[in-house]
Amino acid sequence: MTEVHVSQVPDDAAVFKGPKGGDYFFRNGRKVYIHYRTKLRQRKHRFQPRRGAFQRFLQNQTSVS
Repeated sequence: MTEVHVSQVPDDAAVFKGPKGGDYFFRNGRKVYIHYRTKLRQRKHRFQPRRGAFQRFLQNQTSVS
């Protein structure tokens, strides 16, 4: 799904409102949705194994190399 910020919408684009309230316009025959808030970057989550035998196994594997 293509999304652009409201500042990047062309001035001559016709803006439509969807059945659930989303605003969009057409670019090259495809819908481009408009968002009004700045998108926050997703944080990178490190893999954290659960406690137990599997975690001990992973610790042993990293210490071997």
